[in-house]
Amino acid sequence: MTVTLEQDIVLHLTQGACLSLVTIIERTGSTPRHPGAQMLITQDRSVLGSVGGGRAEAEVLAAALAVRQQGSAQRFHFDMRALAPDADTICGGTVDMLVERLTPQQLPLFQHAAECRDKAAFGVWTVDISDLSAPVRHFYSTPETLPDANLVLAQMRTGSAGCVDLHGRRTYVEPLFHQGVVVLCGGGHVSLATGQLAHQVGFEVVVIDDRPEFATPERFPFARATHVLPNFEGLAKVCGIGPWHSIVIATRGHSYDRECLAQVLRTQARYIGMIGSRRKRDGVYAFLGSKGFTETEFSHIHSPIGLDIGAETPEEIAVSIVAELVAERRGKGTAPCR
Repeated sequence: MTVTLEQDIVLHLTQGACLSLVTIIERTGSTPRHPGAQMLITQDRSVLGSVGGGRAEAEVLAAALAVRQQGSAQRFHFDMRALAPDADTICGGTVDMLVERLTPQQLPLFQHAAECRDKAAFGVWTVDISDLSAPVRHFYSTPETLPDANLVLAQMRTGSAGCVDLHGRRTYVEPLFHQGVVVLCGGGHVSLATGQLAHQVGFEVVVIDDRPEFATPERFPFARATHVLPNFEGLAKVCGIGPWHSIVIATRGHSYDRECLAQVLRTQARYIGMIGSRRKRDGVYAFLGSKGFTETEFSHIHSPIGLDIGAETPEEIAVSIVAELVAERRGKGTAPCR
């Protein structure tokens, strides 16, 4: 499995090293990299990642060495418009980068973040940059603990990292997942094909099933995590479902689909889809309606799941589902129809 930036940071902080982390925190117009792009400079001066190359990257790289030794963070502003005097790269926009020092005292934060990423669970960094010389990092693994949760979640739903004002303090917000997480409820043929395609277009994939043989790393080698849950109980908690999660419900039976749907309907999930016919869907809704769920909640569900392309095989169904997921991720999704 690919080593993540958090894991690299944990490795070095565990060894007692101090590091420099360069992060693009804001931009306007067109630039080589988006907010959230990062570059890590280790104690032996190895460089991991990139914030766009060119003179801007070279300048912050030089500053990062001083920040790692001295401790005071720095913010850099680069104007990459054609007429700007410092525009060695003409992209049409501006970019702001934060260079901060990471110390072994922050190890628990990054361990927590690495664990959440490994499970493809909800997670978000906030960095208070009101005092640029001493930014303050926090990591949150549940929406309920977020400061000014509505503002932070709204930034997360834009699909990128960025800066917001929280209680009068300028704060950089960086979701743990930028491409989104697909939770496959059920590990059958449709889920296997859907997971493979979702992974290819950049989604993190998590698989849930109540049968051990259908939720294994061997069956889903591309998955970030696989979980065996009897009767699918505890699904929402185990997956840490948040605004970056898309739920694909395709279990082996209507009762299990219904159970999964009941658990995720009142989460922060960005997308919820359930496989099956309209007749099956209406039966599930009728049952859940008797348990207190509302038409407003049902209106957010994509069922039958996927774009209507006449799909029949598992692979064709996967194309229809993942196309709908990508459209949702890119802000081009359509309202579920009844």
